[in-house]
Amino acid sequence: MSSFSSKISLILSFLTLLIGHLHSQISHELQGRNVSHINLDDFGRPIVFSQFQVCQTNKGKFLCEEPRIPRVNAFEVLTSGDLLIASDKGFYKKVFQDLIPVHPPREGGFKKVFDLKSLRSKTFLATDNGVWEYDNILQKVTIKKPYNDIDNHQLVLIQNKLFTVVSNALINVQDSSEILILPQRINAVFASDELSLVGVEENGLFIQTEDGFKKYFNPTMEIGNYIKNIIGDMYNVIIHSEKGMFRWHLASSEITKIDLPTDLYRFQINDIEIDEWGFLHVATANGLYRFNVDPTLQDEMPKALQQSFVISDANDQPVQLQKQKVHLTEAMNILKIDPAFYHPKNDLKLQYKYENSAWKDSDFNQTIVLANLASGKSELKIRASADGKHYCNPISISVVKPEKSFWLNLLPFLGVGLLILGVWFYSYRRMGRANNAILAQRDKLKLENEKLKLERKTLQLQMNPHFLFNALNSIQGLIALGDNKNARKQLGTFSKMMRTVLNQSRTEWITMEDEIKFLNQYLSLEQLCRDNKFDFDIESNVDDELLIPPMIIQAFVENAIIHGVSPLKNKGMIQVVFTHKENKVECIVDDNGVGRHSAAAKKQSSHQSVALELIKERLQRGFKNKKENFVVFEDKLNSQNESLGTRVTIHLPTA
Repeated sequence: MSSFSSKISLILSFLTLLIGHLHSQISHELQGRNVSHINLDDFGRPIVFSQFQVCQTNKGKFLCEEPRIPRVNAFEVLTSGDLLIASDKGFYKKVFQDLIPVHPPREGGFKKVFDLKSLRSKTFLATDNGVWEYDNILQKVTIKKPYNDIDNHQLVLIQNKLFTVVSNALINVQDSSEILILPQRINAVFASDELSLVGVEENGLFIQTEDGFKKYFNPTMEIGNYIKNIIGDMYNVIIHSEKGMFRWHLASSEITKIDLPTDLYRFQINDIEIDEWGFLHVATANGLYRFNVDPTLQDEMPKALQQSFVISDANDQPVQLQKQKVHLTEAMNILKIDPAFYHPKNDLKLQYKYENSAWKDSDFNQTIVLANLASGKSELKIRASADGKHYCNPISISVVKPEKSFWLNLLPFLGVGLLILGVWFYSYRRMGRANNAILAQRDKLKLENEKLKLERKTLQLQMNPHFLFNALNSIQGLIALGDNKNARKQLGTFSKMMRTVLNQSRTEWITMEDEIKFLNQYLSLEQLCRDNKFDFDIESNVDDELLIPPMIIQAFVENAIIHGVSPLKNKGMIQVVFTHKENKVECIVDDNGVGRHSAAAKKQSSHQSVALELIKERLQRGFKNKKENFVVFEDKLNSQNESLGTRVTIHLPTA
């Protein structure tokens, strides 16, 4: 009896040590922040949403970045590192720092996206108005009523078939005649090649059998009736219920309860994920917890993040890594490499080997420096380990430095000859320099004169005299009707606009702020002249102080009004969008008018035609690349080849 008690005590002591070791491995990051969702990228790195921000790990530290994103329901990480986001405010793409909304059609669209799933080249969305398919454009997927027009709150792959979850039903998206009905509302679904599980509200866990989904009973472990989440991979499935968290080990079919850290019982658990190293990531109202639940996987090899390697020269100037090769110049003798590997154990061991040298140890955060680089082709190998014993396959980088040129050896002899030749050439050049300077000055003055003529002609043609007459007539009409308040307002707008025209005629550049004010004044007066025949909207993400040429965009806006929206029977819309791109500003003037084909049936005013041609010449003189197409007209057509209006893209030089 005493021998049995001793064995029990020994086992309990071992379990206590094991639990203590497990808890000593707990990582707690983003403390004090509410972490709502978690996902893993292609390298197994966690990406989380916390307080409307995306947070990603970089060498063991989480960095949270803008922009702030509305309430998120789910997201996926693309191979490129970009994100697709499902939220209560719609569907978004996050590319680098830019958050791009993807809008459904105005009629019959959706407002909320609850889940998304990428399948081959397409992404499917579960929304408050059925299932939608995204492949550069959004299209609704027709499934069996009544499921087509109501909340679809989850998407899941079961045996390579995509199912959408609607209340207590699983509906095959490609063949909606296949419907699996569960007793009550479905809270969570997990499916792999070996196992499919469904968590049903207040009814526990269901497992797929040859006869459909059946209630799962485990005689030795009470999993619970309220299944909150189910996630997993090829090794483990994690089940979260009101009874705690359970690990289903697929190889042995054994289910065990996970001993959670004490802190986790105090905070709400929002989401869970398991990585290929057996580490469980738990997103809570107090940050992100991580600990290992499968010790057999935790020493698996780290992964190399080659696209994150930073390589530079002695002056910390970046050197490009292309197709596993680094090309140096003859003068470069030092190369710095900051390698990037990932493993949930952040304290990795690194080794590197250059040419035939032995492997050298390097700290994880230490820069590898190669000095006295020889000419020709050499090889650098870098590898990493989580335990200091087993290393991943090394990453090989070829360092290519050109051989010393034959002509460099002749430099001492060529120097004297070049010096003599240089003295003669200098004398010859000096004789012709005075004449060249005079010719260059003449050509410069000629070009400036032509530019001034073009700008004067453009400004003379810019403001259509018919518009000025109509504007004054409309203001006079307001006065005749007794609407003195509005008449004073419009007269003030007219006077400010005319003052702006005079000011712009005396300067070569104006600020973006002044250009937008001028366009607002001009469009407001055009609205008045045309009895509010159209609406307009001006958007800009360009710095207000950036300088552009004056009196360019107004001619294209006037063209959109006269030949685009004016002939419409219904109300028109003109949108003007400014975007800063490298060393230029792109302006898009978009209308929903009758289109250029219909407008061509009517004779275009010579005023407008000449003004546009002069503007094109001005733009061409403002850019160094004369071959660039500075003005592009685009006809917008629907599927029946009917006109939806015109879009004009204008590229403006900046000072």
